[in-house]
Amino acid sequence: MKKVDSSRYAQFVNYLIIFLLINAPAYPSVIEDTVSNHIIKILKDKKGNQFLVSDLRGKKIYSKYFSNPSIYFYDLDGDAADETVIVDSIPNSTSFNYSIYVYSFEPEFEFCDSMVIGRNLPEFYDFDSDLGYFIKIYDSRFENVFGSTLRILPIQFYTLVDKVLIPDNEFSFEEYESELDNLLILLDEVKRGFSCSDLEAKKDIQKIISVIYADLIYMDSKLSLENFIKQNYPCSDIESLLEILKQFFE
Repeated sequence: MKKVDSSRYAQFVNYLIIFLLINAPAYPSVIEDTVSNHIIKILKDKKGNQFLVSDLRGKKIYSKYFSNPSIYFYDLDGDAADETVIVDSIPNSTSFNYSIYVYSFEPEFEFCDSMVIGRNLPEFYDFDSDLGYFIKIYDSRFENVFGSTLRILPIQFYTLVDKVLIPDNEFSFEEYESELDNLLILLDEVKRGFSCSDLEAKKDIQKIISVIYADLIYMDSKLSLENFIKQNYPCSDIESLLEILKQFFE
């Protein structure tokens, strides 16, 4: 198994690209390449960054504006032909919000699917399967749950099936195992000397337990939410915690 992208490095590159684009003069073409008898370009103009697809004669087939696109080429469906993946980053006051767009050029150009993925960059993994690359996504729904400042989120792996991105965690057991090991260590640290009257620590425990449960469910575990919380949450407001989590899991 090989992890392909470094999230921190890619985020630094995005910051650098945005800085250069803001401070540079307008160029007629930022990126240009040829993919399966098509010409793809990223053109910067007053409206933003235009993704333009044309045939080899220059006839336009498709165009879409992005904020700050980064382009990747990965075989996501195991057909030996790379898909074109655009990760668009929209800056906010503190970081970026990311979306992912997937395009296929075989047997002809086609927009496949897109996802809003929140404030964490996607990562691409090759699990040495015949299914191509997988996209690791952090579940942004848990970003601000409980008001905890811990930067932990559940993970899911997506693959492309019939031009649609779907979750497929069958080959990612080692990644989940590593994530869960780290979360259990963190939970043990927070629980040391813990008191339910410590509201900040309680928020952290609520988030850690929730992320652990989400990862287990994404691994196709059949654990009961209520039983899991009762076994692992030490405070009396269990029912309140369960009501919050039911919106994610039921």
